[in-house]
Amino acid sequence: MSGWILSMIDLFLRVFRRKAVLIVLLIALSSALTYTVTSSHYGSTLRSYEVRLLEVEAQYSRLLNVAYGLNESLSKVVGMLRKYCCIPHVLPLVLNEDEVVAMKWYIVNIGVDPRDEWITIERIYSWVRRNIGYISDPRIAIVDHRYTCTTVDSDVYCIYDFREVKDYVQPPTETIRRGGGDCEDHAILVYALLTYYFKYLRGVNYTIWLAFMELADGSKHAAVFIPVREQGLLIVDTSIGFISMVNSTLMPRSPLEELEEYFYFHLSSGGISSISLYSVNTETGSYKLEVSGGLATVASFITRYIESYPGLVLPRRG
Repeated sequence: MSGWILSMIDLFLRVFRRKAVLIVLLIALSSALTYTVTSSHYGSTLRSYEVRLLEVEAQYSRLLNVAYGLNESLSKVVGMLRKYCCIPHVLPLVLNEDEVVAMKWYIVNIGVDPRDEWITIERIYSWVRRNIGYISDPRIAIVDHRYTCTTVDSDVYCIYDFREVKDYVQPPTETIRRGGGDCEDHAILVYALLTYYFKYLRGVNYTIWLAFMELADGSKHAAVFIPVREQGLLIVDTSIGFISMVNSTLMPRSPLEELEEYFYFHLSSGGISSISLYSVNTETGSYKLEVSGGLATVASFITRYIESYPGLVLPRRG
């Protein structure tokens, strides 16, 4: 009996060892297959990611080029908007020697008198009143002073804040071409016409000022002021139809008297709060603020200027 049992135990152990080896082999084979499939899948996924990364890099490069182009275009737009807005830094652009020389044909057409400044001033005033209407400024976008810039790959990119204003300033030639402009455009045109007449027909550089005013209601206005030797101030304002007159004759008066008369002309806007007088050198492209303040301050300055520089101001009307 014991021999039979021993034989069965021996047989069982032989069979079990064979199955154990088979199981181990199966487990090893399964692990190898799993590793191969996993490695293949990982390699395929890695190659896919590499391809996608190259596509993303190419797309980023394209977007960067587009952004660079847009930034360059925006910088040009910003520069242009800054040029044509606003007083006073726009003055060298709209009142330069080329613009003054371009007034030659219009001066001839107006029929000025090379020997008589007073007749010429009246004719310039009348011509502008007849031919140049009043056109309000269009709304234009200007760059706010608050903006931020950043550098990417040595290129500077800026984020601008824009705001709309009605303060577009145009050159005299454009005012004539359009047949109109606002008060600033009228004043700049008259300034250019008078500058051409005095400089190229009379051979003198009499003082002319651009007067920019703040009115009591918050609005703004502009005109041309001409100091006159021994007589005071002559105001030419073609946009609202004001010119210095005494008994229907073109005639300057004392600076304070003339400014007070001009003040009453603006009573519908509450009168004039302040005046800033600018001179423009059309040859050098520069401008200068001569005085800024209320009526009394400006009148006092004009009086002193006439007394100090009699050779630079228009001779009195006889």
